[in-house]
Amino acid sequence: MQKYCFGLNHIGIFTEDLKASEDFYKDIFGFEEVFHVDAGEGGEFDITVIKKDDCQIELLQLKKENRNVQVEALNTLNHFALNCSDTKAFVQVLKEKGIHFETEEDEYVKAFGTPPRDLDIIFLHGPAGERIEIYQEIWNNMEG
Repeated sequence: MQKYCFGLNHIGIFTEDLKASEDFYKDIFGFEEVFHVDAGEGGEFDITVIKKDDCQIELLQLKKENRNVQVEALNTLNHFALNCSDTKAFVQVLKEKGIHFETEEDEYVKAFGTPPRDLDIIFLHGPAGERIEIYQEIWNNMEG
């Protein structure tokens, strides 16, 4: 299984104030913005990914007009993501080992964020309830 999964990609942190969180990590620790996703009208989350050296943090802010998201969902926004070389193959290996995922299939996300990147992701929970994202950036399909 080590051939599919290698190292930490990012840590996801839910915030009530995206700008304040961005400023905190930038000003105090020297993080820089990698990309941003503006949910726009009807979207649920604004997202900014910041990075310092090998550490990436995904800051997620729920849009005020979408406060109908369940409390349980808010509690699971905090997560960590592991880099994966082949999400589809790794998911099959894990399913054969009896691992259950939040969704039946991985999700391919095209042109996510600014600058855009293509992703293949899926979430599962560890034995203590921790939320884990299996995360693959598809470089050869990226636009921009």
